[in-house]
Amino acid sequence: MWNLLQRIIGKSSPRQEWLMNRLGRNKAIASITIDKAVELIRPLGKPSFDLDLNTDNNYQLPTSVSKKDKTKRFPFYGTVEAQGYQWFLYVDLKKAGRDSNFIDVIAGSHGEATNSELQRTSYPMWESIIHLDTVIHHKLVALAPTRPWTLYKLAKQKITATTGFNKYLGYPQWLVNDIDYRDIKDSEFLFQVEIPDIEGVIFVFIDKRDDSTQIFLQKM
Repeated sequence: MWNLLQRIIGKSSPRQEWLMNRLGRNKAIASITIDKAVELIRPLGKPSFDLDLNTDNNYQLPTSVSKKDKTKRFPFYGTVEAQGYQWFLYVDLKKAGRDSNFIDVIAGSHGEATNSELQRTSYPMWESIIHLDTVIHHKLVALAPTRPWTLYKLAKQKITATTGFNKYLGYPQWLVNDIDYRDIKDSEFLFQVEIPDIEGVIFVFIDKRDDSTQIFLQKM
């Protein structure tokens, strides 16, 4: 029965964690096992930086053309800044909450990075590891066959601090694991930022094939 459940539920989620608690499978994972997992995942770490969203500014910018309907335009919302880079963010607040095609990001100026911007080490979500490094994924599963995602979460917590939604570079920290990784296999993660007015977080990628922008929206 348990093996069947494993095949059905597969990857990590709060629902699966709850289910295993009900089944009595959530026993404590030994510290030595967590330490082994830490050493396994450490090479995956990437630098990441805090990011600022400023919607209180006086930029006089033209409206942006909708990607979905070229006859429609939507207004400037704010600036996103990190490590000396700047991006202009355009959002149709009436429609963007349902459709990321009504959000646009345009690169602005590039200045000098400041030492005040805190660098962190970013690690991927559990669900993306199998797409990044199958060897590490299989070794984590071997360390904790019934709860590899819990082991990974504990190892990740041990070597990196939990931060807010807004971050530049590193790995995307999805709110919901509903992404089709085939959609981003040729893309590089740029930043994610919370947009309070639409109660969502946008994830911005650059397609390495043509430098176009990909924007994904997840609701909070």
